[in-house]
Amino acid sequence: MPNTITPVWVDLDMVSLHPNFDFSNLPFLFVSETDKYSNFARITTCVLKLPRASSFGERLIQETKRVINARKHVPWGCIGPDFLDRMVRSFGLQHFTLAWQESSQIPAFEAERFIIGNTSLDSSRPLLHLYLEMWRQNCFNKRYFYKTGVVGELLQKYHVYEFAMRIGLENYDKEFSFMLSELSRKNHEIYCRLRLLLSMIRRPKRLFSLLKAQNPLQERPSSICEVRDLKP
Repeated sequence: MPNTITPVWVDLDMVSLHPNFDFSNLPFLFVSETDKYSNFARITTCVLKLPRASSFGERLIQETKRVINARKHVPWGCIGPDFLDRMVRSFGLQHFTLAWQESSQIPAFEAERFIIGNTSLDSSRPLLHLYLEMWRQNCFNKRYFYKTGVVGELLQKYHVYEFAMRIGLENYDKEFSFMLSELSRKNHEIYCRLRLLLSMIRRPKRLFSLLKAQNPLQERPSSICEVRDLKP
């Protein structure tokens, strides 16, 4: 990449809704999301723009390496939104953050709304985070071409199915994903129970952790990674 270009990290589950969104004049760029357990937005990791050789970028790498500590398997979320939010605020860079509405019209903890329901999409917003990891946790298939919800609207708008067929990409589990999608609309309670059962089958350790918790559906999980107070 030429030295004149500022690197930008963008997750693969981000969608550009507004082609005229221009952030080239910003030295930093972060986006935010809503938190299920509080009334506040937090900075998240799906979009990062940093100047080359910035002290923030250098410190971010140092702290990331410290938290990972050469482990081969790092817990999911260990260097996620909470970690980045504290890093950005410790450097006083939070004013470079887009409001959560600009990239997270549907929050991660309501990811089923991408497929179920009649959620309307505001295409005047620049970005949309699809939260595909939450799809997996909710037993949705990210490679299935859903015809409903926001996802169905986007797939049709950008002719994704036609493009996938041209390059020879085939989706899998088509019948099973369609069954879940239909069931979710007809009987949401049964769907939620089936979804939970499938999750337990795939990850049996989660079942034991839920059984041990006194109130597993309302308690906020404790932090799995220590993030100390940071100073620039």
